[in-house]
Amino acid sequence: MRPRPRDYIDLYFIMEKQDLPITSLLIDAKTKFDWHLDPITLASQFVRVKEIPEGNMPRMLIPFDKTAMETFFLKLAKDLEKNIFT
Repeated sequence: MRPRPRDYIDLYFIMEKQDLPITSLLIDAKTKFDWHLDPITLASQFVRVKEIPEGNMPRMLIPFDKTAMETFFLKLAKDLEKNIFT
């Protein structure tokens, strides 16, 4: 399945604008949905942000920088290394 731009954009705005740390995301997902988010799977999904074609982006009503979003998710994937290799 191809990554859906809106999912990345939604999560980006939630995490970036609310200054939500990744650890909170992991805990909240477990609490709310009883989902265990495996750090390896999560990191691999974050890296897939690079697969979103430029022409597949939704029309944005507020200023948005796709490159900044990509950088954000790639950094999150890198930060998850400590949870993977411990």
